[in-house]
Amino acid sequence: MIAVATAAPALAASGVAGTLVMYTFNGWTGENTLIWQAKVTNMWSSTTPTTGAVTLLVSFDDALVTGELKSMSGSDWTSSAPVQSGSKWIYSFTYGATIGVSQDSTLLQFTVSRDVTASGSFTVDGVASASNMTPATKSETFAV
Repeated sequence: MIAVATAAPALAASGVAGTLVMYTFNGWTGENTLIWQAKVTNMWSSTTPTTGAVTLLVSFDDALVTGELKSMSGSDWTSSAPVQSGSKWIYSFTYGATIGVSQDSTLLQFTVSRDVTASGSFTVDGVASASNMTPATKSETFAV
């Protein structure tokens, strides 16, 4: 699980004015693939600004996926090449549009190649971040 811990005075000093959340963060298996969806929400508060670009990092255990990003869809979303870090494959996506207060990004859906020999439960972690915003973190356990 990915966690972000920051003391309240540091948040005020750093200019953090809003909070991102991910209500949609889930997936399912296809034939030799894993399909994943995510959507980022800009939560309302009295100080929440409209976001700039949002970066979403999604990590999968390398025993579950091969690292190949097969496809991606979602208006205003772009992707970077996957990177292997230790025993994880990290997929990086950028939402290029702004997200207004109490609004959502468009739905991101992407497909990665799955290691068909993998079995058991795996944790999939996501972190969405934007300038002046508290990041959203989400973890889901996925069984194959």
